[in-house]
Amino acid sequence: STLPLSTLFSGMAAEQGKELFSFGVVADVQYADVDTAYNFHKTALRYYRDAACKLKQCLEAWKSRETPHLFALQLGDVIDGLCRHDQKSEESMAKMLDLFAACPFPVHHHIGNHELYNFTQKRLLQLLPKPEEARDTFYYSFSPHANFRFVVLNTYALSMLGLDKEEKAYKDAEALLRAHNKNSSLNDPTNLEGRNKRFVQFSGGLGEQQLAWLDETLAAADRNKEKVVISGHTPFCPGACDDTDLLWDYEDFLKIIHRHPCVVATMAGHEHPGGFVTDEAGVHHIAFECVLETEPGSNAYADVQVYADRLEVNGVGRVPSRILSFHDRVWQ
Repeated sequence: STLPLSTLFSGMAAEQGKELFSFGVVADVQYADVDTAYNFHKTALRYYRDAACKLKQCLEAWKSRETPHLFALQLGDVIDGLCRHDQKSEESMAKMLDLFAACPFPVHHHIGNHELYNFTQKRLLQLLPKPEEARDTFYYSFSPHANFRFVVLNTYALSMLGLDKEEKAYKDAEALLRAHNKNSSLNDPTNLEGRNKRFVQFSGGLGEQQLAWLDETLAAADRNKEKVVISGHTPFCPGACDDTDLLWDYEDFLKIIHRHPCVVATMAGHEHPGGFVTDEAGVHHIAFECVLETEPGSNAYADVQVYADRLEVNGVGRVPSRILSFHDRVWQ
């Protein structure tokens, strides 16, 4: 016998309304064993030591959840560049990784510019725990649940940070920056206009090889009717961040993701005040608020509940909560 239509529709509605799984997100902890001080522009205080306490509180909250997260995204800059000046790079990174080691679920670590002020990319491949399939790279994908895929990207594959000066990616990055940025310091955006302000050394790019891999990965996700969330340190879309923090090759990136209906959202750090935009294709782009500049007594992280038709970002402290409904081109 066949089920009545009313039963079928109520079953579909229940499935849409059921939480499938959840994960945690934290960005820009930037711990260093130094006193609180203002940022470069004197616009925000940076609580370097307290950042470790906030991360510990975040991880304790995650560990005590009644329904455990399946994983967490650590979106990069877990220690600050100041650690290098005190020769405390290894010690500081070990302290942060020890905190994460107590996490009862996998943590996907991204690399940001501050990791690269302290270590080469090759050294970080040895230091940062990563899934088995990604031992020799910082970009990979994983599927924590049926019909969902998460794509972790290295937004410093094209970079002057953490690479040998003889490497092609370093040379290409330097040529790109010098073509757009005529300042003596390539970290200086003076006289750059609009989105050209992104051509500064503290940001980076994906590069042709990673973009080609991304295109192939998303094509496979389309075929498998998966919904995809993409993450990286540097924000992927104008409007989600200040132009100086934007991914260098964001235009190529957006062209690729807009060809693939599987992509529903991107998540990044790097933009300390945080940011959010939904692009013309209905893809949501979040830059998460940083831990580093969060006042003592507050915090900055998120718990994300995943449903068949949406993500619910439940922000803690200065991270706002948002409901991100999936665009209507995605698989229902």
